[in-house]
This record gives sequence, structure tokens and C-alpha cells, in this order.
Amino acid sequence: MRNFHPVSVAVRLLTGLTLATLVLAGCSTEEPDGPRNLVVVTVDTLRADRLQTYGYFRDVAPNIDALAGESLVFERCLAPIAQTTPSHLSLMTSLYPFEHGVSNNFARLSPEAQREQAFASSDVLRTFAQTLGDGVHTAGFVSAAPVKRLTGLANGFRTWDEPSETRRSGQETNQAALAWLANQTGPFFMWVHYMDAHGPYAVGLYPPAEYAERYQTDAELEAYLAERRMVGTEGAPENDIARPDVLANLYDGSVKLADDAVGELLDALRAKGLWEETVVVLLSDHGQGLWQHYAFGHGDVWDEQLRVPLLMRVPGEAPRRLAPLMGIIDVMPTALALVDGFEAGGFLRQARGRNVLAPDFDEPVVFGMGDEFTRSFSLIEGDWKIVRRSQGPSALFSLRDDPFELTDVSGEFTERAAELEARLSAEIEAQRAKNAAFRSGSATSLPVTDTEHLDELRDLGYLGHDDEDEPDEDEPAAESPPK
Repeated sequence: MRNFHPVSVAVRLLTGLTLATLVLAGCSTEEPDGPRNLVVVTVDTLRADRLQTYGYFRDVAPNIDALAGESLVFERCLAPIAQTTPSHLSLMTSLYPFEHGVSNNFARLSPEAQREQAFASSDVLRTFAQTLGDGVHTAGFVSAAPVKRLTGLANGFRTWDEPSETRRSGQETNQAALAWLANQTGPFFMWVHYMDAHGPYAVGLYPPAEYAERYQTDAELEAYLAERRMVGTEGAPENDIARPDVLANLYDGSVKLADDAVGELLDALRAKGLWEETVVVLLSDHGQGLWQHYAFGHGDVWDEQLRVPLLMRVPGEAPRRLAPLMGIIDVMPTALALVDGFEAGGFLRQARGRNVLAPDFDEPVVFGMGDEFTRSFSLIEGDWKIVRRSQGPSALFSLRDDPFELTDVSGEFTERAAELEARLSAEIEAQRAKNAAFRSGSATSLPVTDTEHLDELRDLGYLGHDDEDEPDEDEPAAESPPK
């Protein structure tokens, strides 16, 4: 297999030339000598800093860390929102939530509203799978309600498999995925989603005892919690998830459960003889609070909720670490450039994200937004981050000096704060305008949605801000996101 160099990758992206266009131009063509398959694995709710690859002291994900040893490891990849449905749509469309039009998990919506708010493809707005054409087999295997067919994430997948209930284990998802994989020779695009690291975490209930009892509180964990000021409920019982150490141990067991599923999938790719023909991308859709910034779950714009691991294993490409600031919206344009023969033009015309490996890639400002409960926004430029909330003044953080976002320095750096505030406002306006342009195209309606979806999301805890308290009934409703 040949080595992939960023320059060759950039040329393919910038020119938009693919194997098909070369044929039309009368040029000679050869069979692709690089990887011709793409497998994307999303491990729901996996914090980047819970992997040894990103500095964690525990070995909770040996299979993922082993993959990292063969991969391009991206240090600073951020989700646009710490919510499963819109973040996955941002991955698959290379657009921010305000741009693709979905910014929640449908958790508080009626079936009719679910149909209204779901992602709708159009002539100018499509998922990555929809742009690949008939020459690439597409298959998706998902594990939970927030990524089921009715969300629009199944658009473009010729093979689609989802749980009949609220969720299923990674092992169950693998049964379907590996059965499909056994009959594939490529080229193909395969997406596998695992929910095992996601709660609800509960002592004696989830994760299973084998995983829940695997990790115990020690001095290293206490130091980790203290450095990040992870504070639960004062005076909570010794074995209660209101204690950050108890929650941390359960979460780490859940990550190990997800890692076992990842390992089974990777072993199957090797056994099938596809390892040297396939680009493997592994990431998460968002992280988890775990009592950092007093948050149990997710839905806010803090780093522990938005920063995700990102690994790209490319046959022939030397493993290394890469530090550019990037977002989930950049993942698919980057991966697309690493696979031979995949059509590029249609998706890249739509994409907001860019190929991070291209030599002309400039670090962007990265936008983040909270859910309907937090109503927060953030913007990162370099080592500076502004956080805006619906009430109170915005906060400014120096990420170089304060990586855990503990000290607001807006009073000390007033000009910098004002500059980022203005850029944040302009960014939101630009995203709304882009969504309006997408809506002016000819939209395609989704199939009728499943009326049981609301109950499934309730079972996962999404009706209570992902295990946090719901807002007061007299609190004004959040403004509906643009469609």
C-alpha cells in the first residue's frame, strides 16, 4: 500500500478529481492502490481524557488505545454540541447544528414535532452516505434511539440496522455489523455506533457488575478529580453516584464495556483481510460532565463535554499526533481525502468543515452550543474561549493557562473578550443564513416517524436533561432552532 502524503490529499480535494472524472476526461486509470473502504466508529459519550492516549492514568480502553498506536491522533477535536442526534448529524453533513437544522434529541417533542424537527435531505443538503453514489456500499449499525432512522441519520445507507427497543449493547450491534461485513469486499462505507459508555449509571444496575466493580477509588483518581474540581453532592452516601468518585468508577467500567465491542469489530476487520484496505476513524459525539463544572451529564459547552477523541488509522500512513484545533465537522472531509475512489465534489460543496491534513488548512474558530436547557454558546480561537449564557455576562478563558476552564479572565482581557463576543454573534448569524439557503432548495420529506421515540428517549434520561433536573415549568421555552 502506498503512503498518503498531505499534499496528495490536498490536490485530490482541491481539484475535485476522482477516478470517475478521470475516466470521463479520457485519462488512463488504474485500480486504487490505497485504501478503498471507510469504517467510522462512534463511541457515544466518550470523554477524550478518559483514554490513556490522551493522558488518563487508567487503562480503561486497551483496544482503542492500541488503535491509537497505529493512527493519526488528533489532540483538539471538538463536538459542536454535547447532544447525540445533532452532533452525529454534524459529523455526517459537515455542518453545524444551526446549519443542518437539528439542535436537539427530540426529547421533549410530540411525534408531530419530531417529524418537523428531524433532518430532511434536499438537493443541496445531504448526508455523507447520500453523496457516495451506487459504486460504494453503505451500511449503518446503531445502538440507541437518538440515532435511529427517524432522525434522518439513516439517509443514504442502503443497509441499516437499529435496535427495536430504546437501546442495545455493543455486542448486539456487532452481531448485525459483523454479519454484514462477512459478505463485503468493498468498496464500502460502514458506520458503527456504540452506546455502552452512555448512562444511566447506577450502582448495582449499570454497567454490569463485571465492569462496575473493575475500578476502585484510589489516590490517582482523587488527584484527577481534585485537579478538575469535580464536586458532587456534599454529604452524599458512600456508594452514591452523587459522589464524583463513585460516578467515575462506573463511567470507566462503561467505557471498558464499549472498548470490548470496539475490539471485536477491529478484530473482524483484520480477520476478514480488510485491515490494509480500510481507513478506520474512531471518535465520540461528545463527552460527559461527571460532576465537573457541577454537571452530571452533558448538554453544555465545557471542554469535558465537547472535546472528543479522534483517531484515523490509514494503511501506509505513519502514526503521529496532530495538534490543530478542529471540529467534528472537519472529520469527514479529512477522511474522504484518505480513501481512493470515493466521490468528493458533492459533499465538499456542501461542507463547512475542511481537510485538516491539507497543507493550506488554517486553524478555524470552533463554535459550540448548548442544549435547550443550558442555552449557552462558545467560540474558541487559538487558546482563547468565550462562553455566553442566556443570563449574566459572558466568560473568557485562557486555555493555555487554564485548560479546565476554571477562571474567568474577561475582566482582565476586556478587548479580547469583546472581540470574541462579536465574532460569536457573527458566527451565529452566518449559520442561520446558511440554513435559510439550504431551506430554499427542494427538500425531500422523511418517512413517517415512530411514535414510540419519545418514550425511548425518556428511558435514556433525555427528558430530564440527561439525568439532571428539568427546568421549572414557568421558565420560558427556548427559541426553536432554525430549520
